[in-house]
Amino acid sequence: MQAISDNLIHFLGRQYKGSPNEQLGIFKYIIHRGLRFGKISIRFGDKGFVDNYAVCFTDIPLSLCDEHAAVYGKFGIGFRKSSIKKCGGHPVRYFINYSPVESRDKTLVDCRGSLHDLLSSQFGFVTRLKNALEDDTNFALYGQQGKVMFDHLDSGTLGHFGANYMQ
Repeated sequence: MQAISDNLIHFLGRQYKGSPNEQLGIFKYIIHRGLRFGKISIRFGDKGFVDNYAVCFTDIPLSLCDEHAAVYGKFGIGFRKSSIKKCGGHPVRYFINYSPVESRDKTLVDCRGSLHDLLSSQFGFVTRLKNALEDDTNFALYGQQGKVMFDHLDSGTLGHFGANYMQ
């Protein structure tokens, strides 16, 4: 049996896992109003954080979901993986919130820490660019053709590429 399914399950209301009636209410809400996005904050030390929003699914086959159901409850709603992809869904990319250099076990090589380092660098660049644009009304970022790509009027849009920016 495969450990991954072509069906995705969104378990409903983990905080109500012992109350099927509450989970049924969440199911009815989804049927009438759609799925709600949950907030996921990614911290970059004292540099700030980015809030992303997601709906979580599991691709564990239903017959292997006992452990998962013990945490989230036994009430869920399922979708074909292809339907979620058509709506813009994609697999999650997990990473750890520390640099691999900070790892306690120096023998482990963890690419997820490298991803966090890359995202931290990008976050730092966007932060510096945003601050420069806000602090100096003459500062601008130009493209190859000499056209202004960002100036001080655009500083509010930096960090809003599908996420909230906070510092």
